[in-house]
Amino acid sequence: MIATILSALISALETALFCLKEHHVAKIARSRPALSGLVLKMAKLPRERIHQILVLSSIANLSLAILGFFLVREGPALIFADPLANAFAVFCILVVFGDFIPKLFALTHPEVVFAATVRPFHVIAPALEKVASTFGAAAERVAGAIVSSRARPDQGFSDEEVETLVEMRRDAGFLAPSESDLIQVVIQLGNKTAKDCMTPRTDSFMLEAEMDPEEALEQVRSLDSWVWRIPIYRDRPDVVIGTLDVKKWLQNPGAPFMPFVSPPVFVPETMNALDTFRRYLNRPKDLAVIVDEYGGVEGVLAYSDLIEELLEDAAPVPESEEEFEEDRKGNLVASGDARLDEISKTLGVDLEQEGLDTIGGLVMNRLGHVPEAGESLAIGDVTVAVKKTDGPRITEVVIDAPNEKSNGREKGD
Repeated sequence: MIATILSALISALETALFCLKEHHVAKIARSRPALSGLVLKMAKLPRERIHQILVLSSIANLSLAILGFFLVREGPALIFADPLANAFAVFCILVVFGDFIPKLFALTHPEVVFAATVRPFHVIAPALEKVASTFGAAAERVAGAIVSSRARPDQGFSDEEVETLVEMRRDAGFLAPSESDLIQVVIQLGNKTAKDCMTPRTDSFMLEAEMDPEEALEQVRSLDSWVWRIPIYRDRPDVVIGTLDVKKWLQNPGAPFMPFVSPPVFVPETMNALDTFRRYLNRPKDLAVIVDEYGGVEGVLAYSDLIEELLEDAAPVPESEEEFEEDRKGNLVASGDARLDEISKTLGVDLEQEGLDTIGGLVMNRLGHVPEAGESLAIGDVTVAVKKTDGPRITEVVIDAPNEKSNGREKGD
């Protein structure tokens, strides 16, 4: 009877430990404050405590098996005259009362079982530490020898697994929707490249190395917002030779700017955005020059660009400030720099093409020449018309997707 009760308590504690959630722990802390310290000890070494419980459970089950064997073999007829029938009856009694019922109760009331059994367990746990650690290490070595390295589970989590965990925590009430959204945005930022977050070269402010200092100062002062660093090029914007420390230059009135130019930091366009941030942009005034596979300058990436990318996704701007508008005919008016993935998401169509990021680039690639305002072309079910240009750049387009427009807008709403 004592062995059965001991086995039942151990089985219940084992199940309760696996089923215990944060709200159960909070309930224990409120109703039994004295147990809070024991809960923390269990949380600090969960793997070791599981090993100890499993060892204790194995000892209790082995004792019950031996006791049941001798009881059936050497003892008198308990229930039936047939020894095999008695063995089966003893087995059922031990399994039902020593394992099944305790585990079923622990599944429905894990906090009650945990609160009732954790104190005696902590009394005997020190005696099990050495045995449990020895058996745990032996089991890991055996498993490592049997299971190939390819079949072993990865210690890390994929982005999809992390997103699922975040959603589960949000649904359980442990994360506010805004906190969950922010975490999702950080995960998505980890999938973006430097090119996704940069300011394109055509939109970047640069200075020519041979420019007169007074003219350069006038251009800097005409900027709408303050900049810490400015790329300096020689002959053409593709040949960036350094970055100007604007603050140091302005602290020396009348001085030429070239003495305050430091070597540029070149970053490949395919580099992960967060890796770029950690390695090159860990200070607000840092600037990286993004280059393509041929060494041509694609754009620049500043600390502020990554922060803006993060905040834009975490706190979307109001509709009136978005880069898409509707004209009177219901067509979509977009900037030539509007990203293809955003337009595809808005309209519910697939306009994405490998190697191209913007609608302006896609139009120019399909036409095969620099278009003029008024030119249009069909891309699948979508008709794109060039509305405005600025030299070789497409600055605004009008997109008509008659078959998909209404469906896409409904999805976006």
